[in-house]
Amino acid sequence: MNRTRTLWMARCLFLAVMAIVASAGLLCAQDYTCTFTLPGETRWGTATLPAGNYTMKIDTSKSPHWATVRGPSGTVQIPALAINDRYFAGNNMLILARQGGKRSVRFLHLGTPEFRGAGGGVVFSYPRPKDEPPLVASEPQLIERVPVLMAAK
Repeated sequence: MNRTRTLWMARCLFLAVMAIVASAGLLCAQDYTCTFTLPGETRWGTATLPAGNYTMKIDTSKSPHWATVRGPSGTVQIPALAINDRYFAGNNMLILARQGGKRSVRFLHLGTPEFRGAGGGVVFSYPRPKDEPPLVASEPQLIERVPVLMAAK
C-alpha cells in the first residue's frame, strides 16, 4: 500500500512539474471561447456544476490558465495547467471521470488550429477535487467524453 501511494505521488509530482515547464511559453496571450453541455452534476475544481449548457472563456495571459465557466448556476473561475500534447489531434472535448456515481472534470482537450502550432493540440489538466477519495485500484472509474465547440473568430 505504501509503495503504491509513493508511486502515485511521484507520478503526480512529475506531471505537475512537466505541466509547468510545458506551459511556460505554450500559448499566446489570447482568450478562447467554447461551449459544451454537461450530462449531469459535475465537480470541476472546487465548483459543483449542474447538468446543462455552458460557455467557457479561457484566459491564457498568465499561468495557471483560467477558465471562466458560465452556466445555469452562475459563473465560476477555474485554474488549470496546460500541457502541450503534439500527438493529440482529435476532437475538442472535456474528459470526465465518474467514480462512485460522481463526475469530475479531469482534462480539456483542444485540438483546434489555434492550438496546434507545431502539431497536436493543448490539454488542460484539472486536479481531482480535494474531498474526493483517492482512486483505489479495485474501484472502477468510468470515463466520459463531452464534445466542446470552439466559437468562430
